[in-house]
Amino acid sequence: MDINRKTSYLTLLEIEKNGAYSNIELNNQINKNEPNSPAFVRELVYGVLENKIYLDYILDILIPSGLRQVKTSDITILRMGIYQIAFMNSVPEYAAVNESVSMAKKFCKGRDGFINGVLRGYIKKKDTIKLPKKDEDLVGYLSIKYSFLPWIVELWISQYGAEDAEKIIIIMG
Repeated sequence: MDINRKTSYLTLLEIEKNGAYSNIELNNQINKNEPNSPAFVRELVYGVLENKIYLDYILDILIPSGLRQVKTSDITILRMGIYQIAFMNSVPEYAAVNESVSMAKKFCKGRDGFINGVLRGYIKKKDTIKLPKKDEDLVGYLSIKYSFLPWIVELWISQYGAEDAEKIIIIMG
């Protein structure tokens, strides 16, 4: 198992399960595990955190029973895998899947087949997954596309109008 991804996983899991502060936990895990590419670890951790709403939207589409039935450990690995496939051009798709499955074998016993299936499903369907239609669900569209909580999107739309709210979201993202 790749030490960089393991470090990212342990960081994200601690943030998700125990509400750890991302910067403190990330530095703690980097010091503890000594990954050979701390920059990769930081990009993966902060990328997953910054795109969590978007990643969960995709996972909710890919998992027939929905995301609510899935354990946090599985969700964390799936978010990492999809983030690598969708956003990290330096990571080949097969490597993202293989490393995610390898982590699942260690941290999510018996769930490696599920993780593999979901990530391979994403690779097959990624070009057909659609966001909510902007003209039908502006809040949903902006919230998912830019990974902002819906209440923040609603607030900015009410304060600044739709066009300026989207500009603010883009700048803040």
